[in-house]
Amino acid sequence: MAPTKPRESKNTLQEVRIRRALKERRLEGTSFRKLADKYGVSSSTLSDRERGGLTRQQSHAHEQKLTPAMEKALEDWCKKLDDWGFPPRMDLLRAMAGALAQIRAEEEEDPELAHLGQHWLSNFLNRHPSLSAKFSTQLDCQRAYGGNIPALKDYFTKLLRLIRTRKIQPEDIFNMDEKGFIIGMSSKAKVICRTGRRPPWVTQDGTREMLTVIECCCAALYVLPSFVIFKGAAHYMGWHTETSDPEANFAYSPNGWTDDKLGLEWLRHFDKHTRDRQGGNDRPRLLILDGHGSHINLVCH
Repeated sequence: MAPTKPRESKNTLQEVRIRRALKERRLEGTSFRKLADKYGVSSSTLSDRERGGLTRQQSHAHEQKLTPAMEKALEDWCKKLDDWGFPPRMDLLRAMAGALAQIRAEEEEDPELAHLGQHWLSNFLNRHPSLSAKFSTQLDCQRAYGGNIPALKDYFTKLLRLIRTRKIQPEDIFNMDEKGFIIGMSSKAKVICRTGRRPPWVTQDGTREMLTVIECCCAALYVLPSFVIFKGAAHYMGWHTETSDPEANFAYSPNGWTDDKLGLEWLRHFDKHTRDRQGGNDRPRLLILDGHGSHINLVCH
């Protein structure tokens, strides 16, 4: 695994000095000799770069597993997810890069291009100093930040800007989340009993099986059909006959939790029911969700 804060390579520091020297030359017209002494860079290198010479990274681009365009797209993808509040994990970034490398290998019919090196991730971060790897905070800290007034104002400012820029209507704004339930567990409830007796026991079967329900509501005051995930290895007809919602979608997983594949299946479920209400139009739809692992993953991209 790559270090959490990759060290800047000598090449990266050299490139920074070259750019600063060339900037000073453009602004003040300083000679190459003085710039070479000040920044510790060869005057011939500065002269060559001013005439349009390639950087070290550009000259070695043919040796990289991803093309410059692919790396730029990957960099933009990381920044976009970070702006949305879902910075990608390091394993997800590597998986996305692997998928792009596989595409290039198939296009150029070179199997070697599909295999990323052990240090690819740290080298990628060194090539793109606008990105860095940091430890994320835990979920409970994020919930605490939810009460931070400046953070809330910033969130709603960005949300309003997005809605106005894309001209998104209320009937095209949705919010989704999932909720887990333990089958057979009784919750506390007030019951009627004789005065003076001890609190009565409420029996439960104690199966402790997990059930997950994904719900989605619209700002136009309607709710999409439920997406229910049971624990199992196949569909059971009883799931379909014991519900009052004929449009509910039922799925299963080994533990009753949502996962990447079921997250993608729910996204198709969402697209089907929201597109029908649009009458087949292709207006942009805004889906607001949290950073659960099944919401942001390689499968959904």
